[in-house]
Amino acid sequence: MNTKDFLKTIPLVIVALLIIFQVKNFVEENDANYIEEKLAQVEPIFLLVNFSLLVAFLFLNVKNFKLVFKNLKRWSIVSLTLTVTLALILRIFVAPRTHRLFFDEDIYLEIGKEILERGKGSLCNYGDSKGCYAYDLMKWPNAYPFLLALSYFFFGISEDVGFNLVLFLSILAVVFIFLASYLLFDDEKIALLSALFLTLTPIHMMWSNTAASEPVLLSFLTFSVLCFLVSFKVDDWKAHALAILSLAFAIQVKTDAIVSLALFPLMCFLLDEKLKEKILSLRYSFLWLVFLLLITPYLTHVYYAHRTETWGANGKKFGLEYARRNIPENLIFWITGYPTIEHPFLFTFFAFFSILEIKKKRKEIVFLSSWFLIFFFLYAFFYAGSVRYGVDVRYTLSYYPAFILIAGYGTRKFIKGKISFLLLIIITILSSTLYLNSVGTPAERIEEAKQARHYHDFAINFSKNLEDDCYILSHVPSMYLVNGKNSLQTWFGQNNKVMDELFNKTDCIIFDDGFWCQLEPYKSTVCKHMFNAYKLTKLKSTKIDNNEYTFFKVGRRKRSI
Repeated sequence: MNTKDFLKTIPLVIVALLIIFQVKNFVEENDANYIEEKLAQVEPIFLLVNFSLLVAFLFLNVKNFKLVFKNLKRWSIVSLTLTVTLALILRIFVAPRTHRLFFDEDIYLEIGKEILERGKGSLCNYGDSKGCYAYDLMKWPNAYPFLLALSYFFFGISEDVGFNLVLFLSILAVVFIFLASYLLFDDEKIALLSALFLTLTPIHMMWSNTAASEPVLLSFLTFSVLCFLVSFKVDDWKAHALAILSLAFAIQVKTDAIVSLALFPLMCFLLDEKLKEKILSLRYSFLWLVFLLLITPYLTHVYYAHRTETWGANGKKFGLEYARRNIPENLIFWITGYPTIEHPFLFTFFAFFSILEIKKKRKEIVFLSSWFLIFFFLYAFFYAGSVRYGVDVRYTLSYYPAFILIAGYGTRKFIKGKISFLLLIIITILSSTLYLNSVGTPAERIEEAKQARHYHDFAINFSKNLEDDCYILSHVPSMYLVNGKNSLQTWFGQNNKVMDELFNKTDCIIFDDGFWCQLEPYKSTVCKHMFNAYKLTKLKSTKIDNNEYTFFKVGRRKRSI
C-alpha cells in the first residue's frame, strides 16, 4: 500500500477515534441517571435500524447465496435436513425445557417486554398492566431482548416465546455451521459432519432449551462468519453490507462479544483476497462507518457498565490469579469434559488431526484457532470464567463453533469414500449416546441451581392463581411481569408513599419471601423489614434443602417506620 492509498484510509480511522472519544466523554461527563435513561431510549432504536437493514440486505443477497452454494448436491441437502431434524428432536424431547441461569433469563425476558410495550431497553422494577414506574438499566446490551420484543410482537408475551426463540436460533446454528464449513473447506462431507457435531454437542443441546443469551450469541456469531465468507466469494457491495450488518448485530448480543472487533478484521486479513481493493473503496469504508455508528450505543453501554458494575466479583473482574485456576480446569473440559458438563472426546480427537491437515487450509485454521483462543483467554482471566464456576460452562458456546469447525476439518484424514464417511456418522451418533442421559436429566433432578429452580417453579405456579389486581413484592419482579402479573421490588416495602398508594389501590398485596430472602444482605435488611413493619399472613410455602420459600399476604403497617 503506497502513501496515496494509505491516506484514503485516514478518514475512517479519524471517525472511529472520534466515536471512541465521544463515548468516553459522554460516560465520564454525564450523570448516571441521564446516561441510563438515554441508553434505554436509544439502544432499541439503533437495534431496530440495524435489524431492519440486516433483513433487507438478506433478501437482496438471495442471488449471492444461490451463487456460492449452487454446487451443493441434493444428497447433502437431504442429509442436512435430516441432521436438523435430529437436532430439533434432541432439543425438544431429550433436553428438558428449563431455566439454567437464575435469574438472568427472567431479566432478559422482561426487558424484551419493556422494549415492545414502551420502547425502553431497561428492566422494570415496578410495573403493572398500565405501565412501568421504576427502571434499572442492566449491564448487558440489548440485542437479545430486542429479538424477544420482536417475537412477542408476533406471538404474544410469555416465557414460552422466549424459549422457542432460543430453540429456533439454536437449530439455525446447525445450518450456519454446515454452510460456513462448506465455504471454508469446500467439502460437503466435512460440512455435514460439522453440522452433526454441533447437533450432538451436549452443552449446546442443554442450553438450546433455555432462555439464555449464550446460544443466541453462538448463532449470530456463526451467521456473521457465514456472511463474511459469502462476501469473500462474490464481488458485490451488497454482500459486504450484509456481513457488516450481521456483525454489528451479533456484537450487541453480549458484552463479551466485543472481542469480535479484533476477530473479524483478522478474518478479513486472512481470508479476503480482495481486501486491499475494498479498503481503498469509498463504498466499503462507508459500510464500516455505518457499522461504527450502529454499535455506538453498544460501546457506550459496555463502557458505562465497565465503570459501574462489579459483574458479581468481590474483587477484580479480571486477573492473572483467575487464569491459574481457570486455564487447567477449562483445558480438561475441552479434552474429556466433566460429569454433568460433558464434552465429547471424539470431537477433540478429530480437532487434533486437523493439525496434520493444516498445510492445505492454513489460513482457515489460523482464523478458527484465533476465534477459539480469543474467547478462551478472555474467560480464562475472568473471575467466573471456569466451566466449573456455577453454570458458567455456558461461556464455551461463544467459541464452540470454532472448535466444531476445526474438528469437522479433522475428519478429512479419515474420509476415504462413502463407507468411511458413513462409518464416521455412525460412530459419532453412537458415541453421543454416552451423554444423552446427562443431557436428558429432568429439570427437577438437575443439581446446578437446584434451589433457585425449585423456588422459580413454585413462584410461577403460585402467581397463576392470583387475582389481576394483586401486587407481588419480590426480588425478582421480572418473572412475574413477563407472566402478566403486577410486581415490584421488595425494597419498595421501605417506601411508605409507594406502599400507601398500593394499599389504597388494592387489598391484595403479596410478599414473596423467596430465594434472595434466604441470603445476606437481603435477609437481614429489606426482607426483615417486611416482617417488622407489616402484618403478614402466610398463604403458601415450600421447602427444599432446609430452605423455606413462603408467600405472605401483606396487611397495613404495624406502626410508623
